[in-house]
Amino acid sequence: MLGLVLAIIGVVALGVFAPDAQVPKEVVVGVIIPLTGPAPGTGQDCKVGAEFAADMINGGVKAATGSALLGAGWNGIPSLGGARLKLVFADSQASPEVGRAEAERLITTVKPSATMGAWHSGVTVAIAPVIERYRIPHTTVSTATELTQRGFQYLFRVGVNAHQGGEVLFQYLEWMGKDGKKWNKLGQLHEDTAAGVNFANAVEEMAKARGITPGLRVPYSREQANMDSEILKLKSAGIDVLVQTSYTSDGIIIRKTMRKLDYAPALIFSQGGFDDDPKFYEAMGDDANFGSKRQLWSPALSSSKPILKAINDEFKRRNGRDMNDNSVRYFTNVQVIADSINRARSAEPAAIQKAMVGTDLRAEQVLLVHGVKFDDKHDNVLARAMVAQVLDRQLKIVFPPEAATARPVWPIPAWSAR
Repeated sequence: MLGLVLAIIGVVALGVFAPDAQVPKEVVVGVIIPLTGPAPGTGQDCKVGAEFAADMINGGVKAATGSALLGAGWNGIPSLGGARLKLVFADSQASPEVGRAEAERLITTVKPSATMGAWHSGVTVAIAPVIERYRIPHTTVSTATELTQRGFQYLFRVGVNAHQGGEVLFQYLEWMGKDGKKWNKLGQLHEDTAAGVNFANAVEEMAKARGITPGLRVPYSREQANMDSEILKLKSAGIDVLVQTSYTSDGIIIRKTMRKLDYAPALIFSQGGFDDDPKFYEAMGDDANFGSKRQLWSPALSSSKPILKAINDEFKRRNGRDMNDNSVRYFTNVQVIADSINRARSAEPAAIQKAMVGTDLRAEQVLLVHGVKFDDKHDNVLARAMVAQVLDRQLKIVFPPEAATARPVWPIPAWSAR
């Protein structure tokens, strides 16, 4: 009997202390972003942001140690015995068709535990059914409203949706109005894919809810090489608050056309895209100045969140530039997935999805200005935005006032006055 007891104790001991064959050495996460095509600069920002976060999760970013930042001080996924997070990238080429095919290839060949992407809303709309069919938990920062209106169980929006991103525009206009700033007509210029259409619809709805009559709405094709007609329509209509949704190549053409046709509204407000891309600033020089955009991050907020400066300094040392909205949003995507894996104590997609539903990250745990908590549609109920204006070729926070690092320039100076 004593021998049997000792044998049982030995088996139990082996079960407790021997390595678990089911615990993976690494957990694979697929990242679908535009690495070539019309937005390679944007894709590279997303890529280096995601890689930086994965390196922190795996113990390679010491600047974060001791902070509240999720993943700081980790050396792999804690609940999986330090399993490494491995990112595998797929290039969407900013094409819905290519993105869908790449999502399918990534899932069937690499077999990731989770995925993220695809930055362009139109691409994310295309890959969402693929993600759902294979039941792979997926995080996104795409803003298209429809992504969380179709009952998808495996897609989670980490950033703002179209309405949350547009809300800050009207808060800003109200605040500027109290400061005596005047405007007459609100109009829109937007590319005609999911991101542009959804945001334009949201802006119109929010304007009407405030008793504001939306003015001229001018859609265009992203492949257009000439924007003269579109800009002349806006100028002739007297649009002095212009809401613009564009990507890099079309954003450059539009700004050059504005100068050529001497169109300078009091405010240009974008939801991001062209004015997140370093290539826009390289192409436009000082003509990039004075546009405003929805902003989700700023290293200048380090007075309330000190870790921002340390993290940004380390990122800049490695990459030669500051973090921006795109690198920060993909950093946060990785954090959300790593947190879900850790709480799931599993690399199985179903377990990770279940854990992701319960995500509740405070603002101090992520780099974004807001935390992450999902509602029953998997929108982030904590998501909010600031307004930044390009001044001296740099994005500076101008709203809300408690976060501002510069005073806004209103109205935008006429081209002849610059």
